[in-house]
Amino acid sequence: LEIVNFKHPQTHETPLHCAAASPYPKRKQVCELLLRKGANINEKTKDFLTPLHVASEKAHNDVVEVVVKHEAKVNALDNLGQTSLHRAAHCGHLQTCRLLLSFGCDPSIISLQGFTASQMGNESVQQLLQEGVPLGNSEADRQLLEAAKAGDVDTVKKLCTTHSVNCRDIEGRQSTPLHFAAGYNRVSVVEYLLQHGADVHAKDKGGLVPLHNACSYGHYEVTELLLKHGACVNAMDLWQFTPLHE
Repeated sequence: LEIVNFKHPQTHETPLHCAAASPYPKRKQVCELLLRKGANINEKTKDFLTPLHVASEKAHNDVVEVVVKHEAKVNALDNLGQTSLHRAAHCGHLQTCRLLLSFGCDPSIISLQGFTASQMGNESVQQLLQEGVPLGNSEADRQLLEAAKAGDVDTVKKLCTTHSVNCRDIEGRQSTPLHFAAGYNRVSVVEYLLQHGADVHAKDKGGLVPLHNACSYGHYEVTELLLKHGACVNAMDLWQFTPLHE
């Protein structure tokens, strides 16, 4: 336990802070491992940054989801009185801001310098944050989710960006385009999404990963693609079911 919460003598960073900031593709699994070993989720650096602040600033949405799921304080303040939402907004990370809002980050908090998160963001961030908590998906995200479900690969190609590839069905089960494409056996869409940064480990509201969706319906080819891209056969949903149970 001492080692897992070791603090850097100068910066006071813990291993969890380092994993949250890491460009390494398996950072999410490393964070999960550290948390299982008892890492302190709300530990602060010298600048009062929590792992959530760090992940939000880097737009590491996979880590944001993990730490929030482990009950990170979403409105924790750094030494400038800024929340993770301030940090994400300042860096122009629209999808991260959207995610933080959906997890209950308060857009009305004012930093020590007198700014709300909205005032620190670019135009699209301001638009999102002034609307407050998203009640629904943007039109483009909605169309992308529908196209993934319908297997309309041309529309998917047109609408898919590095941000929207992992957008969520906010009104529904928090499914990503990959969840829909996997569940509806849209092989070419699954292939395209995976090549363009779709998160194979993303969990919906019930804790299902896209592999659960594919296995539920016996979609062999999709299952193969997901496994090739690192999907975990032992991923558990909220009821402790793995894709193998499906």
